[in-house]
Amino acid sequence: AAVPGISLLREDGQAAASLTVSNTGHAALNLHAVGSDHPAAVIEIDPKGTHVKFTHPSGATTYFFRNNEGVSGLVMQDTTGKRRINIMVPVEGPVQFQPLDE
Repeated sequence: AAVPGISLLREDGQAAASLTVSNTGHAALNLHAVGSDHPAAVIEIDPKGTHVKFTHPSGATTYFFRNNEGVSGLVMQDTTGKRRINIMVPVEGPVQFQPLDE
């Protein structure tokens, strides 16, 4: 089924940005890469919370979030998808910082 949305197109007809609404009613704004070797970004709301994700064609990602329980975080993954840094800020209690370079 088609997802309702709006796309802003570049002169070449490719989408520069798109706003979509999922079948559950959650919105996402996609900022598409200019070329296959450029990064892209997504701002979205889903059943788990809110997210901002930056992706690179190499596979590396940076992900900010606030979940429905109120926890905020930052996750950075390398080009293999391995988590390298996790930072979690709970509603109460200490910030959890985990560099994962073992």
